[in-house]
Amino acid sequence: MRIYKYEVDLTNPCTEMPQAAKILSCAYQGDNLMVWALVNEEAPLVTRDIVIYGTGHPVEEIYGFSFFIGTVFQGPFVWHLFDGGEI
Repeated sequence: MRIYKYEVDLTNPCTEMPQAAKILSCAYQGDNLMVWALVNEEAPLVTRDIVIYGTGHPVEEIYGFSFFIGTVFQGPFVWHLFDGGEI
């Protein structure tokens, strides 16, 4: 097991990571939004849905099962990231 980082695109927040990865945190590193996850490097890659909501934006009920990852700040914007699971 190792901790790896993955870049998250605000416009398409799905990312590939090993199956059953445990997302630990999120933050900006420079200009890039990143998540850190504990992964088994030998597991097959899967697409992970990272769901992002801005403060004050409506939250869709379909994501009620998502796990909260964390909150990040980008200038005047505040983003809240949730783990939507493997898709």
